[in-house]
Amino acid sequence: MFSLDLLDSDAQSNAGAVMHVVNPETGELAYLDDEQKKPVTISFLGPNSDAYKKHSIKESRKNQADEKLSKKRKSVDVEISDDVYEKGAKVIAGRLAAVATGWENMPANDKGELIPFSKEKAFELFFKLEELRTQSDAFFADKVNFI
Repeated sequence: MFSLDLLDSDAQSNAGAVMHVVNPETGELAYLDDEQKKPVTISFLGPNSDAYKKHSIKESRKNQADEKLSKKRKSVDVEISDDVYEKGAKVIAGRLAAVATGWENMPANDKGELIPFSKEKAFELFFKLEELRTQSDAFFADKVNFI
């Protein structure tokens, strides 16, 4: 039966969803153990969540301030370099860290040691690990994951 509650994407985004990390070498779901009882997962709030809205407002204000500073310098020469890629990666990593709420079985090494979750560690991993950033960003961008 259809209900208008199904259209409340804010509530669904605030409830969050869990992404199962995929092993890029095999295309299979990632597990910490051979028995496949310990999935490697990351929990995210969705694109209509309060956390994402707050992050977006903060980023918009920062961008506006950067534009004003750039206009004051009256610089017309724009150099495209690796720095542009790095800035883009930082933006995405920041967005993902803002909406990440935890993870399970995130391996620190092949000895079974785990990485405890923190927003700072999430940013670090999303920035450093392009494949994790790509998987997470695709998951976050697909609203179906938060319905």
